[in-house]
Amino acid sequence: MSRKVKVDVPTKDGEGTVEVTVKVDDNGFVTYSHKGKGTPDPELLARALEPWNIDVK
Repeated sequence: MSRKVKVDVPTKDGEGTVEVTVKVDDNGFVTYSHKGKGTPDPELLARALEPWNIDVK
């Protein structure tokens, strides 16, 4: 079953947050995109997705 999750994640530089949309397809393949200025912090993104059991590492 495919899923789509949106989370707000702080940026790498700590200057703000970006909205990250994470999609998991039927095969478990994970893709994500983000809106906003900056790059999402990968460690904080992984932590934000733990409640949905999505692993982006």
